[in-house]
Amino acid sequence: MIDVLRSIRLNHLFLAGVFLTLLLSGITRFEPAPYDILLLLVWSFGLTVGVWRFPLPLKADLPTVIALIGTGLLIVFVLINVVNIAIASKSIHSVIYGGVTIYLVLTAIFFWGTLYTYGLRGLKVITHGYLIAAVMSALVGIVGSFGFQPFYELFTTFGGRATALFKDPNVLSPFLAPIALYAFLQAIYSRRTSHKVAWLGAFIVLAMGVLLSYSRAGWLNLGLSFTLFILLSGLVVQRPQIVVLVFGLFILTVSVVSLNPYLKSFILSRFGLASYDIDRFSNQQLALELALENPAGLGPGQAESVLDFAVHNLYLRVLLENGWVGLLVLLLVFSLTISFVTWRAITKRGSAKMYYAFVAAALVGQMINSLIIDSLHWRHLFLLLALAWVKDETATLLDNSR
Repeated sequence: MIDVLRSIRLNHLFLAGVFLTLLLSGITRFEPAPYDILLLLVWSFGLTVGVWRFPLPLKADLPTVIALIGTGLLIVFVLINVVNIAIASKSIHSVIYGGVTIYLVLTAIFFWGTLYTYGLRGLKVITHGYLIAAVMSALVGIVGSFGFQPFYELFTTFGGRATALFKDPNVLSPFLAPIALYAFLQAIYSRRTSHKVAWLGAFIVLAMGVLLSYSRAGWLNLGLSFTLFILLSGLVVQRPQIVVLVFGLFILTVSVVSLNPYLKSFILSRFGLASYDIDRFSNQQLALELALENPAGLGPGQAESVLDFAVHNLYLRVLLENGWVGLLVLLLVFSLTISFVTWRAITKRGSAKMYYAFVAAALVGQMINSLIIDSLHWRHLFLLLALAWVKDETATLLDNSR
């Protein structure tokens, strides 16, 4: 009995560590971020005391099979990075950049193991920690965007773009987008009016955070992922009034923001091509030419050493640095995972359908966003993979949490 009680306390301590890790995920202005340090400590603790282990024995269900294939492909991608570090011309930078890539890839396995072991309890810990971090990031970014001191200087960049404690507003917006979908999902399924209002309020704050980041890729991310979620979940047929309500809220939000002449002009200016867009396209063309000349890749972190600035495209960056095989492996991981959750969203019913629709839409949004921004080192990108690989009983979270 004493051993059982001790195990329960250790489980609680481990999950508290996971929650705190996600709670700090909005602080990434310096490296290593608190998120990274705490995740490694929590993972080490879990392995040492036995409350986190690689999921064994495994159930032979489809989500687990997909997860095993996905983790296997991620390990292959890790090995490709290890080999390419050895051939890189600027070895120190390559070791650092490649090491970060390997660490982030492995975090997908950490979160999958946590979700596999703790199921719904683990999912609530992860999503609630992520939600609080995202809402706080959005709030300080919003306040800063409206010019309030000291928030304006601390939490905005590039003339007032909401950045919070991220390095770049183009990273803040894709961080907010997935959990905004989750908040909207919970607002639909919550039974209590107070809960509905709270979740809807969180969705509005997160959506406004994306808007005021002035990231065109972020706008596209949230817009496309939200539309895909509406279609996959069947809400457009089952609950059209909700769709009308959301678009009404969107129009209201844009109207409120437009009352500030500076913000209005800033938003309108982001719809056109800027001078640096031409430079970006030229840079990407050069990256493609170099990738074709070096099919095995130049090595992790080498893009900036051979180009004028970052590639601003996940797929081109991986192709240039890890070669055709590296790009193929990474594409297989995400295409397999997205195909799986999309198929589940189409074939499932009830809350499981809604959950898989949320994950599928969020992943597609990130992949679209990655055409414009290099997302290889986005921490939440690999967390989304783990959220896609949950067991069926965990995917029915809404049936258990209302």
